[in-house]
Amino acid sequence: MNDKLILRLIESSYKECEVTGRDMGGESCYETPVSNITTGMVRWPQKSVPDHIVNINEIGKDYIVLTVRTISGTVSHPITLRSGETYDYGWYSFGEWSYSYKVSLSELTAEQLKYYGPESAFRKARKCEESHLREDGKIDNSAYLETKSAYESAARLGSSEAYSWLVKDALTHIRTYRGKQLWTYPAYTSQALDILLEAEAKSLGDQARAIFEERPDFYIEDGILYDILREYSDIIIPDEVTEISGHCFSRAAIRCEQPLETVVIPQSVKTIGERAFLDLDNLKYVEIEGSVTIGEYAFANCSKLEEVVIKGRANIEKNAFSNCTSLKRVTLAKGSKYNCEKVFGTKFKVTEIIEN
Repeated sequence: MNDKLILRLIESSYKECEVTGRDMGGESCYETPVSNITTGMVRWPQKSVPDHIVNINEIGKDYIVLTVRTISGTVSHPITLRSGETYDYGWYSFGEWSYSYKVSLSELTAEQLKYYGPESAFRKARKCEESHLREDGKIDNSAYLETKSAYESAARLGSSEAYSWLVKDALTHIRTYRGKQLWTYPAYTSQALDILLEAEAKSLGDQARAIFEERPDFYIEDGILYDILREYSDIIIPDEVTEISGHCFSRAAIRCEQPLETVVIPQSVKTIGERAFLDLDNLKYVEIEGSVTIGEYAFANCSKLEEVVIKGRANIEKNAFSNCTSLKRVTLAKGSKYNCEKVFGTKFKVTEIIEN
């Protein structure tokens, strides 16, 4: 997205005069920077704006796809409007007056940048934040997303102050580790730091990176492993873990560039949640050192998984290893409970049973 673009809606009125020719009655212009726009909506600075633009279908780097309401009241087919282009979508007459409507997309002028630029956007974001501050100095929860969105708009326009706010906000979440959806924050912080460094805010960037590097390897609460906060090709899970939560590794893999190939699960782990390792395409070896219950689809679709060793008795639920097409060797302890066909598929047989 090019946030230096501005979308403009122009209303013109005029009448034909026998003496002077065409007399312009006036022109109304409604404009908003692309940074204020999301797919499906337009936020105009003015309070009263005609509803001629029905929908924003797509926003590209130098274009916008939109639909407009024509003068006849019908909705147009999607229109691709590129930077520097104007689309004239109709006119109508009422008495001696005629009215025309145009929509255009262009680069922000120097004067517009003063109003819509990074400094102005940051001031608006700060004003939004201050209006929602509670007595304890924190933002009211109901207004948090609105405030964050305002700072993100300012950051996209190039405000280093807005970048700083976003990074500090992310680091607050990193430090507190609140909520089960914590896994979103490390990725967000990393992205924010990259943006910050690009903006050459070196001092805050170094400080933020240092704090980020101090984060623990895992997010563990009451013995439950909820997330992996660093990237590894081989992972040994800490002994304090008694349960691996559902979707834990499959969720972390979405943001990790380094693929996980080997995982060792200690005796302390008694439960592996549903889909905990689902879709890990590069996982090759799994070792579980104790007795464990393995949930449905826990290791499903691990297409490169070649060997599984479970040293304690296992209770393996259906589809736990379904569609592991490279699986060649599975070692289980005597007394383990499983239905081979439902767990591993119709063509696979357990390779070895450990007597214990």
